[in-house]
Amino acid sequence: MANNIYNPGLYHMGAYQASGRPFGATGSLNADTDTINFPYVTKQIVVLNRDAGSDIMYAYFHTGSSDSNKYAITAGEQATFDVKCGMIILSSSATVDYTLYASLTAITSSYMYNLTGSGVTE
Repeated sequence: MANNIYNPGLYHMGAYQASGRPFGATGSLNADTDTINFPYVTKQIVVLNRDAGSDIMYAYFHTGSSDSNKYAITAGEQATFDVKCGMIILSSSATVDYTLYASLTAITSSYMYNLTGSGVTE
């Protein structure tokens, strides 16, 4: 009997069509950064900014001190991203509470490449 075990890769269409494994996290940013590493590649991420007065910034790549690759989630708002990634970075200049939900595929995050290019690292 063969011991061939097939694991879906990043371009396996069925893994995205059948995605939906839930991942949830809540946290508080105290004028700092949270890096959330997903165990599997995401199909969709939803972030709720539960603060009434401060924005949350998010990125898909460690950008250091540069704000050019960070995007805002306005205070009290929710943002939904249909994105294939293995992590997301949340930051704020104030104390902000957040809730995060991700729809995961069956593709392990070790298959995910580093996101680069316009709007991510440039």
